[in-house]
Amino acid sequence: MDINTFINRIVGEAYNVSYAFRQIAVVLRQLIQDSNAKHILYPKGLFIKDSNEEVYIFESNGVMRFSVKDHSVSVETWKYLDIQKLELSLSPRNNQHNKTLSICFSNGDVIKLDSCNDTNDHWSHNYAEKLLELFQWLRSYAK
Repeated sequence: MDINTFINRIVGEAYNVSYAFRQIAVVLRQLIQDSNAKHILYPKGLFIKDSNEEVYIFESNGVMRFSVKDHSVSVETWKYLDIQKLELSLSPRNNQHNKTLSICFSNGDVIKLDSCNDTNDHWSHNYAEKLLELFQWLRSYAK
């Protein structure tokens, strides 16, 4: 899913999601200048009740994390040059959709993405594919 589709579905209420995702979508619309540029969108916590909602945008030079803290949208950024380690875990025996990706940065920050825990069962296959795509994307930038 691209950024424009995500924003339009969230703001247009095509998806039954939390108020936090709606806040993030409004900020995304304001901050993302070139939504046609190559990127990977990863909404964490989508379709999961009472989860920590976050949206990751992986662009050509770095990643942005959008989250809601104290009713305000927070945006954090990391550069790909600061990636120290990538770890992709696949569990084909238990669940063909269970894939996790950890992105470790030189400042100690870690982004952990999980195809089964970041969405519901219906979407986990799409998330697993997205994590494989993201791993391939990031491999070219990791030290």
